Amino acid sequence: HGDFAPSILEARLGTIAAGATSGDEPKRHAGEELCHVLDGATRDIVDRQRFDLELGDTIQFKCSDPHSWENIASGTTCVLWVFSEGLNF
Repeated sequence: HGDFAPSILEARLGTIAAGATSGDEPKRHAGEELCHVLDGATRDIVDRQRFDLELGDTIQFKCSDPHSWENIASGTTCVLWVFSEGLNF
């Protein structure tokens, strides 16, 4: 996490420690999210559906659906996250 200026689209590289999670409760907010696994593995839960992602896998979803993630690799996982704020024009 860092200090990012609000925009329509943001991309972040995430380095996720072994065993790390997005928290105890699923998140919900405006916009859409894309996650692409560059190394390691994640488990993403979106609207109560489980998706186990490995190297090269991608998931995209509406952030209004409850969602969470965890690193299920034995070591560090690296992901590319792309977020939209869901702004209307």
